[in-house]
Order: sequence, then C-alpha cells, then structure tokens
Amino acid sequence: RAFKMAESYMEVGRALMWRGQAAAMEEALQLSLAIHPHPVPHNVLATAAFEREDYARAVAQWRASLALDGAQGDTHARLGQVLLARMDRAEEALAHLERALQLEPARAGELERWLAAARARLD
Repeated sequence: RAFKMAESYMEVGRALMWRGQAAAMEEALQLSLAIHPHPVPHNVLATAAFEREDYARAVAQWRASLALDGAQGDTHARLGQVLLARMDRAEEALAHLERALQLEPARAGELERWLAAARARLD
C-alpha cells in the first residue's frame, strides 16, 4: 500500500516536470521518498539538480539512489562523469565509472573515454 502511494507521488512529479513546475515536482518526489524510498525519485531529483548546475545536490541524490540499488550502471556513469568533469574528484569518479563498465559492458566505447580521463588526472 505504501509503495502504491509513493508511486502516485512519482507520477504527479513526472506530470509536474513536463509542465515545467520544478519546485512542485521536487516536493512531490520528496513526498514519494518519505513514504517509500526508491531510486527513481532520487535519479529524477539528481537530473533536475544537474540541469540547474547544482552539482553537489545532484551527486548527493545519485549517491542516495545507489545506496538503495547499487546495480544501476547508468547512475554510476552519470555520477562518475559529474565527479570528474564538474567537481574534479577523479578517484571517486574512477570507482563509479569502473562499476558502470562492469554493469554495462556494452557501453565500453563511451565509458573508456571517461575512464582514460579519470586515470590521466590521477597520474
């Protein structure tokens, strides 16, 4: 029952996002998370924060998402890319990019470029 209610708030959040009502969307997703923690609202909130160039908040939301489900290759990739390109945290970035490659080997072409950049910063 709680999951259904949380899912309803996620749907409201999606609708508000499409209407460009960012503050209301974030409020709906926070309510969803309060009822039943789930990776999806965290990922949506992270993307919204990234688009506002609030990289610290984006990173915090992606980390919260991964704490709930560490097997999200795309989330590891995005987190690694932001840590490397926007926050100059190559060591942390490398760990997430390597995990993304483990989870999604089909993305090797894209991820190898990021991995090389992270390793170069560590040398």
